[in-house]
Amino acid sequence: MAKKALIVGINAYPQSPLNGCVNDANDWNATLTVFGYTNTILLDSMATKANILNGLNWLLGNATSGDSLVFAFSGHGSKIVDTSGDELDSYDEVICPVDVFSGQYIIDDDLRTLFNGLPANVTLDIFLDSCYSGTASRNLTNPLLNARCIPGPLTAGKKVKTISRLTTIVPTLNHILWTASRDNQTSVEVNINGIVRGLFSYYANRYIRQYSYYPRGSLITAIQNAVSKINSNQTPQLECTSTENTQRPFT
Repeated sequence: MAKKALIVGINAYPQSPLNGCVNDANDWNATLTVFGYTNTILLDSMATKANILNGLNWLLGNATSGDSLVFAFSGHGSKIVDTSGDELDSYDEVICPVDVFSGQYIIDDDLRTLFNGLPANVTLDIFLDSCYSGTASRNLTNPLLNARCIPGPLTAGKKVKTISRLTTIVPTLNHILWTASRDNQTSVEVNINGIVRGLFSYYANRYIRQYSYYPRGSLITAIQNAVSKINSNQTPQLECTSTENTQRPFT
């Protein structure tokens, strides 16, 4: 059984730079190493669209039944008008590579196409610590809470769809999606003990290591409770099958 992870952390955007994403990536690397994963890490200038897609092809390529895979992204998120007609709210969620301001971004449809080829019985946990990440970026609103969102042309209006449940059970989903917020919310980074980190990433790493015996459904509840005490406008989400909701991650 192979255990592989692609970890992306981007602070060095040429516009709207961030502070905590590389720390998030380092946290994920440490956590996943404890669980026996072989990790590829893309930080800052290395985290271009081309390199992220190549990394995802490495992650998913040659996957076989029983493998455990992880994709962790920490950086800006955004949204664009949906042109394929597959979004109820008319917007596609976007993760933003470092070259996003050159028009290089990755939409949820791109990720869905990659994940559709996943063989049966391969576990893929996806962690997105970016704004509007529910179902798929940090603006300054408070001296202690910096939101991970790209303003401007990519943010194409207010989203109208929300996910009201903490865990959404999707019987046919072939991956597990952990997101820092609902798809109409921003996700923040915050100074914790002198180190800036994504609020979601910090508690996800902390609780996954501290409570490794918890199933995913219990972990997301613990993470959401911790996050909401600091930022009541951010609600981490989990989308998975009912079976995966009752299983421990990274096993």
